[in-house]
Amino acid sequence: MAGLETAHVNGSCDLHVTLPSKRVLRVEVKSSIVPTLSGSFKFNRGGSNAEIFVFVCMPLSLIRIFSDYQLKGHQTTTLRPAEFTEQAEADDIAGLFHR
Repeated sequence: MAGLETAHVNGSCDLHVTLPSKRVLRVEVKSSIVPTLSGSFKFNRGGSNAEIFVFVCMPLSLIRIFSDYQLKGHQTTTLRPAEFTEQAEADDIAGLFHR
C-alpha cells in the first residue's frame, strides 16, 4: 500500500511498519486455514508484544486488523466468516493511517 514502509524482523513481532507520519508500528501476522467446528476462524496471539495484529483468513483471502487495545489482552480471537469482508479490510487498512 502506498505510504507504508514495511520491514520483516525476527523477534517479538513479525513486521515493523512505518507510517507516512514516520511512526513505527510493531505488527504481528497470524493466519487461519481451517474453520472451527462452529465455522469460525481462530487466531492465537502467541507471545508477541506487537501493537497491531493482522489476522489472515486464508480460505477467504481477506484480512482484519486489530490493535492490542482492541483485543483487550485476550490471547485467542475468534472471528466469524461474515466479519471478513472487503469493506472491513479496506476500513482496517485505512485506519492504520490514523494511528
